[in-house]
Amino acid sequence: MEFRKVLLACAALAGFTGSAHAATININLIQSVWGNVVIDNPNTLSGVGSNEITWNIPLTGSDHSGFRFDNAAPLSTQVSTAFSLGQFTYFNYPQMGESLHSADLYINAD
Repeated sequence: MEFRKVLLACAALAGFTGSAHAATININLIQSVWGNVVIDNPNTLSGVGSNEITWNIPLTGSDHSGFRFDNAAPLSTQVSTAFSLGQFTYFNYPQMGESLHSADLYINAD
């Protein structure tokens, strides 16, 4: 059985003090990669340096557990307004004794 947990990664930009006009911020490119992964068995890990990592030895008929971050499209937003950088998905499949202890998601917005 697959369990997916989908979260929106959101961020807000701090407002400028003393400004009466709203400033527009354009983000033309959002890139994300997984790195610095700590896992019981590194031989079961794949995708480091990409937007999706998977790990574990799957049980018969199942798939690998994993994390994926789908970047948002280019966007335009106002200062002090929440916006989405992308969507995080967690794939939870039955596995044989493997544990992922930590992983860093690096997001670059230009």
